[in-house]
Amino acid sequence: DGAVDASIAPRQAAEFQRWIRRGLDVLVVSGYTAREIRRALRKSRHAVDVIRIERLAFLCHALVCKADTQARGLVPAVGPHLPGAPLGVFSPREIRRTISQAEGSQEEVE
Repeated sequence: DGAVDASIAPRQAAEFQRWIRRGLDVLVVSGYTAREIRRALRKSRHAVDVIRIERLAFLCHALVCKADTQARGLVPAVGPHLPGAPLGVFSPREIRRTISQAEGSQEEVE
């Protein structure tokens, strides 16, 4: 039937929970070293918007954004300096909003 069953490893779920508690946006970048990512941040003039770069796996990094920086805003600025890199946005604010909306619509059903 083409259905795909997937789950998140406990370690990854714990990482996501930590990111949500921290409340800061994260831009996940794959395919580049931390050094190359730092260079791209400098070239795009967005190095000041990232608190730190955390290594998630080989050639996979999480760019932890400052409190007033949205990860999705970095994508069009930094992306061209990292050609072909898959970029993923993790926004605790959006996740909380989506969960609140889902909980609200569940209450309407009951």
